[in-house]
Amino acid sequence: MDKKSEILYYCQRQGRALTAKEIVAALYPGKRQPQVNSAINELVMEKKLIRIDTRPYTVHVPEAGEAIPEPKQYERGPNGNSGVEGKAAFSVPRPCPDEVEKYLLGWEKLEDYRLQESALDKLFFELCPENKCIEDVLIKAAALNDFYSTNIFSVYPVAKHILTLQIDERLLSGDLSLVNDIATVPLADSNKNFYSFATKYCSHHQPKRYAIYDSYVHKVLLYFREKDGFSNFSKEDLKNYVVFHRILDRFRQFYGLQQYSLKMLDRYLWQLGKAVFPKKYN
Repeated sequence: MDKKSEILYYCQRQGRALTAKEIVAALYPGKRQPQVNSAINELVMEKKLIRIDTRPYTVHVPEAGEAIPEPKQYERGPNGNSGVEGKAAFSVPRPCPDEVEKYLLGWEKLEDYRLQESALDKLFFELCPENKCIEDVLIKAAALNDFYSTNIFSVYPVAKHILTLQIDERLLSGDLSLVNDIATVPLADSNKNFYSFATKYCSHHQPKRYAIYDSYVHKVLLYFREKDGFSNFSKEDLKNYVVFHRILDRFRQFYGLQQYSLKMLDRYLWQLGKAVFPKKYN
């Protein structure tokens, strides 16, 4: 009996609504839940189970004569935003090595982005590798803000904040909690959160240890969370960098992408997100 048949048979025997967590505990103790979620999601799409809740993921077997609603998928909506349930404008290919390779090849054709990355590598690795003087931090923060359009209107307070954190040893050790520390910048009477910028600042010092977060990565991860159930997390979890890193690692393992570095994975996710969820400008 395959996994889907086991799950369906168990649900039929129970005769009540069940959460994915309950199904895992009963049938696959000690197994990774995302793999089970994927099988449950397929049963929902085949209309053999009905999903009645998402948080927690809850399903039941349709009763005789019960109207079965059309399964909802976490797809791109008419406004192009993530988090919209509805019919997809087009099918998004399942992540796999072939898809990653396709986008990595596409990256090589983006001359402007490649040269920007090369310039940042020279700045971060050769010219200003440390963060011990304000001038070095300031020029790196300004370059990132300009190249990535991170919308920091006053770079100096951000650079001064980074300098006070004395981050070099934490960067070398790959301290993931550093990202949220850098992100929270005191400005005037309130704190501003420059989370995406902070991930980029750390990643450009230690690309093997720090992944980049941006809106496109955010949307792609949410999309495949709902489509394949590779992991359970909320939108807010993606803004906790330690948790975000864990989610990204689950994504890589679930889809068999362990051979790709964080930088390669970022280039794939960013380009895919840009293609599937393009920003609209009025």
